[in-house]
Amino acid sequence: MVKAIVVDDEILAIKRLKRLIGETGKVEVVNSFIHPEEAINFIRDNSIDLAFLDIEMPTVNGIELSEQILNIQSDVKIIFVTAFNQYAVEAFEVNALDYLLKPVSADRLNKTLDRIFDSMDTTKNNTNNKNILGNNENDMKANGNNIEGSKNMPDFHVNCFKKFEIVLNDEKLIKWRTNKAKELITYFIHHGGELISKEQIMDDLWGDFDIEKAATNLYTTMYYVRKMFKNLGLDDLIISSMGNCKIDKSKYKCDAYEFEDFIDKYDRIEKYTNENINKAYEVLKLYKGEYLLDCDYIWAYDKRLEFENKFVEISAKDANFYMDKGNYNLAIEIIRNVIDVAPLREEGHIKLIKIYGVMGKKNEAIKQYQISKKLLKEELDIDLNEKLIKFL
Repeated sequence: MVKAIVVDDEILAIKRLKRLIGETGKVEVVNSFIHPEEAINFIRDNSIDLAFLDIEMPTVNGIELSEQILNIQSDVKIIFVTAFNQYAVEAFEVNALDYLLKPVSADRLNKTLDRIFDSMDTTKNNTNNKNILGNNENDMKANGNNIEGSKNMPDFHVNCFKKFEIVLNDEKLIKWRTNKAKELITYFIHHGGELISKEQIMDDLWGDFDIEKAATNLYTTMYYVRKMFKNLGLDDLIISSMGNCKIDKSKYKCDAYEFEDFIDKYDRIEKYTNENINKAYEVLKLYKGEYLLDCDYIWAYDKRLEFENKFVEISAKDANFYMDKGNYNLAIEIIRNVIDVAPLREEGHIKLIKIYGVMGKKNEAIKQYQISKKLLKEELDIDLNEKLIKFL
């Protein structure tokens, strides 16, 4: 039989809920607690399947408690129990979390349990028949893969340039139940494994809300995000500790991390060689457009500008290197890429015109000057320096 615990700071509420659960004949309540800390101590030593958690408790609220429980036993199904709270109910419904309103009715309890059991059966069938990679063990052996190392670990990539994308096993994850769920996971990825206080997260993502509403939205959105990625085979992607949270960046690859890691090393290069310039040429291909361009997040703006500046700067150095080596065609390719992905950066236009001038291709230079002048005037209302013509 399915084993459950009940946590509520009201003894009468515990007794009523235990009675209703017992009458279903589907679940055994193995213990109940009025203090959340005692519940945590219990599940450290005892395996359970369900946890019925009251939301409003004096020391730790139910959603915070759910995080602590899932950190210990990630397979536990959580059912929140609450008196009418507009913020909580709205957040639960938006994030499709399981909840019961007090006073709990037998009918609603049975419907909730049926839904929970259905999800448990689905998870069990998926585990038995097919892992998240879509390969059985024989297939993996035949392909020469290490079963222990890859079992239940999806191929997880994050793309941050031009368009934010999460790619699991070569399939793009594009459906988000809420915009805030997408923003929250993007926020964690943006911080790259750095511990962030929950107060900071609430301020950056729900700064216009009062503290109670912000906290409720954070915890429900966090619960939904963790549940979603767990169902995709990524347990413990979000880690909570002592009021702080972070993403486990060891579980995925990210184009922005690779780009940032390279530019940190590039800044320390004392002498440019074929090897490091060629590496830069390859890394620059990662920059397909502005960082999180399709996400209008204020907190991402500084890094967006930093990455664009570094992209333009490194591209110019690469182009200069290849020009010094007489490889003008590759220099043109690099600068044209700058113009393609950062068309409003004047430096790219000026550089391309100068390269044509050095090559003696005056007609191409004049043509590019006219194109660039028109674009920059229309988009930014700036005039391209006419001294460029004299340079030719």
